[in-house]
Amino acid sequence: METIIYIILLILSFFITYIKFKALIKINTIYTFLWGAVGLLSKLDFLNIVKPSIQVHIYIWISIILFNFIYLVLCKNIYNKEFSIQKYKVNYSYIYILNLIAFVIISPLFVQACIGIVQNGFGNYRGSIFEIASDSNLTIFINRIVIAAIFDATALIAAAELVQGRKKLIKWSIIGIILYTITFGGRYSIMNFIVYYLGAFILLKKYKTVRIKIKKRYFILGILALIMVTVGRGTGDTGIFGMILLYFVGSLSYLQVILNNPYQFGLFEHTYGGMTFAFIVEPITLALKALFSFNIDTPSYYFNIYMQPFINIGTNGSVVMYNNNSTFFYNFLRDFGVVGIVIGITFIAATCAILENHHKKGNTRSMLFLIFMIGLIMTSSMKYSLLTSKAILIVFIIIWVTKKKKKEEL
Repeated sequence: METIIYIILLILSFFITYIKFKALIKINTIYTFLWGAVGLLSKLDFLNIVKPSIQVHIYIWISIILFNFIYLVLCKNIYNKEFSIQKYKVNYSYIYILNLIAFVIISPLFVQACIGIVQNGFGNYRGSIFEIASDSNLTIFINRIVIAAIFDATALIAAAELVQGRKKLIKWSIIGIILYTITFGGRYSIMNFIVYYLGAFILLKKYKTVRIKIKKRYFILGILALIMVTVGRGTGDTGIFGMILLYFVGSLSYLQVILNNPYQFGLFEHTYGGMTFAFIVEPITLALKALFSFNIDTPSYYFNIYMQPFINIGTNGSVVMYNNNSTFFYNFLRDFGVVGIVIGITFIAATCAILENHHKKGNTRSMLFLIFMIGLIMTSSMKYSLLTSKAILIVFIIIWVTKKKKKEEL
């Protein structure tokens, strides 16, 4: 029955989208395809992990229906493919300065990471993380939030320009990704660039005024880098293919374990919008803590106290340890319970529709913000990208490094 419902939702989403936009690949169909695929894959028995119950599938179905409804209602059908998409231009000097500052700040941790990797291997190294974890809150914020925002914003703009044939930022982006990946041992810097690159291509390929072309070598290099980091960190008994699937499908199993143990994972400790709108709440919280010494914690703190410990999601005697990647449903459930899913999906779908309406009028900033939202959607089966201040910093960086063209430049 679940399989039939997924297929029906996929068909309806693509059919109605084509009727309205005369196109199949839109943000709502990307969302539908991603969650439909994840939901269907979770029903297979290729991994010995907890199977999601009907409750999880219902959450997915509700989100697919609601996302499509909100997006299709709010997104305008503008048939104008010949306008310029360059109402704003990028100030490269500002990006270079930001990245040079980031390189200097992260360099000591990077050197420490290289030493740790040589001594212990990449899979066992977490030295830099523990080093800053025992340091001041300001140091943690700068290294894990500010530096990440600079590198992510650079990668996003570089991806958007790369599909348009401009390569001025690609080297800077690659350096940032390498530094951050080696220093903290994560995979999301690489994954973010891949999804930004795909998102930029999907958004811009329809325009006739600019030659849009995806350069396969960058995409392939990104995939290979992601695989190498995954292998370096260890794949356990699942193998590389199983580990990749585990990242997408295991999050549903993890969510099921959370739903089975609601008190253990804080589901009844509602945060009333703090998780969904953390990108706004966290900067305000940090400012209040810094200025007035308020004894309050950030939304990411309330997330991490439950999500950081590893939990076994394996079944039939298998041990599959999992943490953090609880899908973005967990964040919504922490806020308002099931109503939180409705609020969260409405917010994301409405934001995408509004940004796309501006993007269709040639607003380059809206295009960049929309690429960021596509990245959020493509990783939503794993995490919620708006959980920390990094998201709002990316927005501010994009606004700062882009400026409106003068009339004579248009």
